[in-house]
Amino acid sequence: SDLRTSPIRCYRRRQRVRRRSSSTTSRAAGHVCLGTAYGSLGRQDDAIAEFGRAIDLEPTNPEALRRLALFYEQTGGDEEAEQAYLKVIETIPNHWAGYTWLGAFYISQSRYAEASDAFERVIDRTPDSYKGHSNLGVAYAYQDRWPEAIGAMERSVEIKPSVAGFSNLASAYFFQERRYFRAAQLFEEAAELDELNYVTWGFLGDARYWDGDQRQRRSRTSGRYRVPRSCE
Repeated sequence: SDLRTSPIRCYRRRQRVRRRSSSTTSRAAGHVCLGTAYGSLGRQDDAIAEFGRAIDLEPTNPEALRRLALFYEQTGGDEEAEQAYLKVIETIPNHWAGYTWLGAFYISQSRYAEASDAFERVIDRTPDSYKGHSNLGVAYAYQDRWPEAIGAMERSVEIKPSVAGFSNLASAYFFQERRYFRAAQLFEEAAELDELNYVTWGFLGDARYWDGDQRQRRSRTSGRYRVPRSCE
C-alpha cells in the first residue's frame, strides 16, 4: 500500500466498500467520516454535503447530526449550529445526549439560563448521570445560583467520584462559600484519583493555606472578645 495516500482517498475507498453493504447505518457512517475529513481540510461545502447525505440516508443518526452541528460551531456558524443541535432533539426527542450537546453549546455562548434548562432535561431522562449533574452545577454557578450549584455538584460526586466533579465542587466552596477546610477535603479527594494532576495539588495547597489563616484569625478573635463571666 502507498503510505503517501491522502486521508481523503482512504475515506473514499472505504466509502465505496460501504456502499456495497446493505446496512443504511454503515453507509451513513461512511459519509460522516468523509465529511469529517473534508472539514479538517477546510473544504466546508464538501463537508456539509457529506453530513447532509448521511442524514438523508439515516435521519435519526445522532453522530451525523452532532457532527454537522459541531462543524457549524467550529466554523463560526452559531445560528446554524444551534438549529442543528435543536434538530437532534426534534429528531430524537428522548436522546439525552442531544440535550448535553445543546447545553454545552449554550455554555460556550454564555447563555447560561438556557444551558441549565438543557442540562435539567438531561437529568429528567437520566437521573443517575454524574456528568449531567456536574454540568448542571456549572451552569447554575455561572448564574450565581450557588445553593443549587453546590447541590448538583454534590449529587454528581455522590453518583460517581471524579476529578472534575471534586474540583468543581471544591472550587465552589473555596471561592464562593469561603469554606476552606471543606474545599481542602474535596481537593484531597481529587488528588487521590489523579496524583499527577498538578493543578489539583496547587489548589489543595491554597485551600490548606487559607484554612490555616482562617483558623488563626478565629483564634485571635475569640481571645480578644471573651464572654464576660458573672460579676462577683
